[in-house]
Amino acid sequence: MEAKRRLKRKELRFKVVIVGTYGVGKTSILLQHFDRYFTRDPKTTVGVDFRQRKFHVNNASVILEVWDTAGEEKYANIVQIYYRGAHAVIAVYDIMKRTSYVRALEYIAEITGQAVPPLVIALVGNKRDLCQDGRREVATETAATFAAARNLVFMETSAKSTDNVDELFESVSERLVDECEKRKTDTHLRQKLRLNSSPTTATTPTPPGHRVRCCHTS
Repeated sequence: MEAKRRLKRKELRFKVVIVGTYGVGKTSILLQHFDRYFTRDPKTTVGVDFRQRKFHVNNASVILEVWDTAGEEKYANIVQIYYRGAHAVIAVYDIMKRTSYVRALEYIAEITGQAVPPLVIALVGNKRDLCQDGRREVATETAATFAAARNLVFMETSAKSTDNVDELFESVSERLVDECEKRKTDTHLRQKLRLNSSPTTATTPTPPGHRVRCCHTS
């Protein structure tokens, strides 16, 4: 029985891009999640770095292809190339630097302004472990309110203490599956409505501007 369940499990592949200014801890979050490793001085990402991991969500095997992008402005054009076509984008900021939060919101605005925006966007405040000494510049409520109004995933993480690092990628995986299934269902319903309203037409193609970009199934 267990073998049959494994055979029936579908595999979904999603492209996830992490963006944020230099020094907010994007690479540290990835190192902690994928390698269980933390250093205060990780090697600076040049251009992009790539990792992948499989998660199990409901009856699906989800493979996240995670792209870590450079935060330095000189790589801005390269970063834009990589987050095009992403299914999810994680915008990271340093809770002790309001300027990094403002830039994270700018990234989100750029991303949502694309012709085909990603299924999921996460807003992540990193370095939670350092907020105890009063150096916080971005209130949790401020970021949480912004995220809730736009249906974003929101978390505060600590790459050092591991707080919410695994939960971040699990939440993104779960939201991706939910959004993908929802869009597939919506597309199916629209197709049925078109067929029912045009009984003399055998098939009704989906207009190019209304195509649903979802997951890759393998």
